[in-house]
Amino acid sequence: MNDRSNPAAPRLAVATPDDPIMLLSRGSDGEPLYRALVREGRITEEEFASSLASLFQIPFLDLARESLQLRALELVPEEYARAHCCFPMSLVDGVLTLATENPLDLAPEQELSFQKGVVVRTVLATRTAILEAIGRHYHSAKVAETRFRHAIDLATQERGSLEGLRESIENLVVDLTEANSEPVVRMSTTILAEAVRRRASDIHVEAHVSEVKVRYRVDGVLADVLELPKGLQQALISRYKILASLDIAEHRVPQDGRIQVRLGERRVDLRVSTLPTHYGEKVVLRLLDGGERGMGLKDLGFDPEQLSVVGRAIRRKQGMVLTTGPTGSGKSSTLFACLEAIHSSEVNIVTIENPIEFERPGFNQVQINDRRGLTFAKALRSVLRQDPNVILVGEIRDGETAEIALQAANTGHLVFSTLHTNDAVSTVTRLLHLGTTPAELAEGLTLILAQRLLRRICPECKEQVHEPEPDRQLLGISPSEPTWRGRGCPACLDTGCLGRIGVFEFLQMDGKLRDLIARSAPEGELRRAAEDSGMQPLDEAAAQQVRAGVTSLEEVLRLIDLSPNAGRTCPKCRRGVQEEFAVCPFCAELLHLACPGCARGVLAEWAVCPFCQVSLQRGRGDGPPARAQATPRRAPRDRC
Repeated sequence: MNDRSNPAAPRLAVATPDDPIMLLSRGSDGEPLYRALVREGRITEEEFASSLASLFQIPFLDLARESLQLRALELVPEEYARAHCCFPMSLVDGVLTLATENPLDLAPEQELSFQKGVVVRTVLATRTAILEAIGRHYHSAKVAETRFRHAIDLATQERGSLEGLRESIENLVVDLTEANSEPVVRMSTTILAEAVRRRASDIHVEAHVSEVKVRYRVDGVLADVLELPKGLQQALISRYKILASLDIAEHRVPQDGRIQVRLGERRVDLRVSTLPTHYGEKVVLRLLDGGERGMGLKDLGFDPEQLSVVGRAIRRKQGMVLTTGPTGSGKSSTLFACLEAIHSSEVNIVTIENPIEFERPGFNQVQINDRRGLTFAKALRSVLRQDPNVILVGEIRDGETAEIALQAANTGHLVFSTLHTNDAVSTVTRLLHLGTTPAELAEGLTLILAQRLLRRICPECKEQVHEPEPDRQLLGISPSEPTWRGRGCPACLDTGCLGRIGVFEFLQMDGKLRDLIARSAPEGELRRAAEDSGMQPLDEAAAQQVRAGVTSLEEVLRLIDLSPNAGRTCPKCRRGVQEEFAVCPFCAELLHLACPGCARGVLAEWAVCPFCQVSLQRGRGDGPPARAQATPRRAPRDRC
């Protein structure tokens, strides 16, 4: 460690008293006298600590520059460190180095020596530095992993006497004994608490051939956080199954349940799902914050114009509002925000879900049970006899559900639901493929909202980066426009990202779109009509967030499909065009070199078009040619 003691440091020159030892004594308010002088600006903490270090001949350390050992933190609980204003630095050969503001306070040295069986070596640091170190290091991810390891060691030791037990009834006894034993309870609770601290949305407990992996999904991305010994697999999984009131003796079929826990002052609801795999059961716990009200529409990331469109759609007396996107894109959160916006005592809201994720007072929520025959379609038929004003169907999975939902939307009900499609326009195609009639679909649809959740760049470690030109071109971002990325810091747990923001694609029905849907127009024609009416594609909405420095180009490429199969966008006007187009039909922008004889795409090095045998002689100039110049050898063939 860096020894900053200074034997030659001068004694403090303060009015009264001028002895550092006297300044360590406590006043009538129980606070050391020197702190009042620090507040008044008569001395600094560093000056006072340096004088004490000279007087007692002990090192004075700058904790911000010092390294620490994780095992030292395990010896001293955080509450104890705060109460005595001390911080454990290292543990080497049975010697614990302890930073303190008061070398005369011998209680930590004596108590830790007696309780932990170590020799305590005291060093000096300022009170501010000690409190900052406690806040910074006791809540770091590395300390959390150390706590995990400690819980694992305890559970492993306890399990030693149970290794010989096996088979049927004996296994059930082992499960019950281990799942409720103190080390396993501590370990399972620690995993939950750390997931909440990291803002995880899901916890994955996965069985593998020789170990059990614990992974967290934070801001939509899974990451390994812990590997457990294989011997603890059944105990940990059984613990979560017991909490969720599941059958711990059943390992061959999936099960679903719920857990409600309180961590400190915070109540957390967990949706639990088990799945039999080759090496044992896998458990996924979805964290649902039970202590907070759901997000409002203004919290979702809509701009004012989008907020106005949504507001008009959800206040209609009938029609269908759909959200679409992959799993984890926030579809349900958006729909529940819509329901919260229109909820009142005059509105009968019924939801049909599988499972019920957000419990909301004032909503009539129905849980689907496929095993007992309560499907979405059957529940929806029953709900229509309950005089609802607003119906939420958790997901449209089949033609029967789609047909009933559309009929409800056309007969005086406001219907909300979700589908799994890539964008708003393809949702229309998906519903037609499910068997809905074009006329009913055109009449019932009000608004389709495709969405993604992009990770925000952490503001604490945000830095400008140069992204590759091909990646920029995919989003139409010019080389002169800055792009940003998070470097990684303690605030974002070294991920570079902190929180998420929604990007949206709105398909708002108008007369032209309804006519196109009614006559089953091709998807490309629907897309062009939607963009003509003002629809902003998802990639363009994401590009705006990149330009604003809210998210990174890498994050957009990770979540939004910009491959040729997903369609093509004109780099100038940003409208969708077909892949084979040589020129944008909206703004006349050149999309690629084309043969003037047959208009097919050609390469720059070709001398003759291989399709129509036209000679390609390009004009010379500084920039790319506006169009390949050609001298026909013979008339192009009639391609009709």
